[in-house]
Amino acid sequence: MKFWLQGPEWLSSNNVVWPTSDLLCLNSVNKSIVLNTEIGSIAKEILPLVSFEKYSKFSKLVGVTAKVIEALNKFKVLKSNKMQKLWDTTDPHQCAKIHVLKVMQKQSFPSEIDFILDPRNKKPPDLVNNLNLFIDRTGLMRSNGRIGKNKYFEYEVINPVLLAKDHLLTRRIIEEAHLQVKHLGIQATLNNVRLAGFWLTHPYQSVKNVINPCVICQKFNALSYRYPKVTNLPKHRVNFVRPYLHVGVDFTGHIMVREGKTEKKMYLLLFTCLNIRSVHMELLPDMTTGQFVMAIIRFTNEHGIPSHIYSDNAKSFLMGVNHVSTVLASSEFSEHFSLFNIKHITIPLYAPWIGATWERMIKTVKTCLQKQ
Repeated sequence: MKFWLQGPEWLSSNNVVWPTSDLLCLNSVNKSIVLNTEIGSIAKEILPLVSFEKYSKFSKLVGVTAKVIEALNKFKVLKSNKMQKLWDTTDPHQCAKIHVLKVMQKQSFPSEIDFILDPRNKKPPDLVNNLNLFIDRTGLMRSNGRIGKNKYFEYEVINPVLLAKDHLLTRRIIEEAHLQVKHLGIQATLNNVRLAGFWLTHPYQSVKNVINPCVICQKFNALSYRYPKVTNLPKHRVNFVRPYLHVGVDFTGHIMVREGKTEKKMYLLLFTCLNIRSVHMELLPDMTTGQFVMAIIRFTNEHGIPSHIYSDNAKSFLMGVNHVSTVLASSEFSEHFSLFNIKHITIPLYAPWIGATWERMIKTVKTCLQKQ
């Protein structure tokens, strides 16, 4: 009973007289001798203070990491001189940002970092030569840009931090930049990333991979509704009739016409035959109803009176055609035009593709004018 309560007698005496024989409870198989252990690679590894996967925003990740660093400093686990040595600053937020970026670079660019620290007897990686990489006082790997003499940008923009293409931290930075530019496209997002002091190895592909799954961008960039099924063409476009019996009219927008040493703003009015795609052009000084009526009179004098005139819902067209109908129905012209009736048809609202026939001819005319 005494043995179970107090143990063997030598246990209560000085440890000098304790027995030195091997323990009988261990076999020779369980005994092992540690000769040497390589811990150099473990010492160089940097582990994140906070897991990257737990946070969906880069600013949130940096903020939580800053709180952890601030707590470690408060509890004397991480002193200010140690912070100054590790990150070249004592500001917790800056320390957190540098820390997460160093973790990302250690995980993604080990060969580049090893070469910059010790380039002896090593072949330089392609990124080091192409981007002129160097390591600053905080331990971050940066690209030495070509705008070093610029006085308006800060040091971080002139020498941006290198980001890995497929790293989770890079994705969080791009997502935050995409939100800051209000869901604009690839170029605007990439510009915001670079103005924040970061450089992507595969910029367009990296940004595209982040923007494509964006729900808000998909919602606004997608078609609002399905196009209707294609139906038969109107009868006046498939029957053999004389040219300009059915026409579509539209303006091309203003063009500059030189008269002597001065330039005047003029407008082109196009009459497009819906059967053979022939075009009659009228050069007008403005888009008023009076000029439109005179253009129709010149057109009818040359090609005859059309039976149908198609147009969009522009005010000059609506007022002009009504004016022409009134003129043609007056007593002065009733004797000559009583047998003819011009019908004006406007295309439906918010359906510009119905006027594609004359819109396509407008594009052809404008292309010819621009290439002269």
